[in-house]
Amino acid sequence: MKVYCIGSQIISEYEDLTIGKIYDIIEERGRNYFYLENDRGIKSVYPRYVFQYIHQMRNEKLNKLGI
Repeated sequence: MKVYCIGSQIISEYEDLTIGKIYDIIEERGRNYFYLENDRGIKSVYPRYVFQYIHQMRNEKLNKLGI
């Protein structure tokens, strides 16, 4: 599954992520975390609220266009 980095108020803590970049989820860790590979090639756990699923982003854009 793929997710889109939307950032957050604390994105500065995660300098190894790029806002607007798409990442592949390696594993979902419980309800609140994703395990994925960051920009430096290091696999790590990140909070879910820093990301949005691609299908959710697509649906929001289509809704804004009225489709």
